[in-house]
Amino acid sequence: MIINKETKAFQTINTHPDSNWTDTPDEALYIVDDRGAIAQKVLAYYPNYDFVLDADGNLTDVVQTEAEAVELPESTDSLLLEITADQEYRISMLELGL
Repeated sequence: MIINKETKAFQTINTHPDSNWTDTPDEALYIVDDRGAIAQKVLAYYPNYDFVLDADGNLTDVVQTEAEAVELPESTDSLLLEITADQEYRISMLELGL
């Protein structure tokens, strides 16, 4: 498994379980064994996790973090009402055979 240090995104491939098979420089990635505890935690916690590093900057673990709340724009509510009203109108027209 390769883990992007900046975005926390990860990739895995069965034929290379613990190596960098991409064009991304190793310095931008953490490389861990797909079958290891860290990889299993990344799979379970993604995207809500933080890296645990030793004094030399090596990845030693990951810890779960709380999910960030996502606020929808206020206009979403009015858009949803508009879509719902349009759907109800279309259903009514179909029921009336128009």
